[in-house]
Amino acid sequence: MHRYLLSRGAMKSMRRIPKPRVEQIMAAFDELVTAENPAEHRNVKAMKGDWQGMYRIRIGEYRAIFEMNPDPMAKDEDKLLLLSVEAVGIRGGIYG
Repeated sequence: MHRYLLSRGAMKSMRRIPKPRVEQIMAAFDELVTAENPAEHRNVKAMKGDWQGMYRIRIGEYRAIFEMNPDPMAKDEDKLLLLSVEAVGIRGGIYG
């Protein structure tokens, strides 16, 4: 199973989000790490422009932007990923 790690900024943003939505966001990441290839999840899209190399997951009216890299704590043959969540926020304000 893949892992995810919230950045300090993402955790700070989540303190301002209502608790039921935070639970929904965490559940989305729990689902994402169980996927064989998180980039192919139905709510995940590769980012373009300034966000090139990052991905976003849509969680209702919220978005989370994350990066996928090989998990440094996993064995190479396992091919597990570490999803580094960089930002979490409401749809219109997260990209700015």
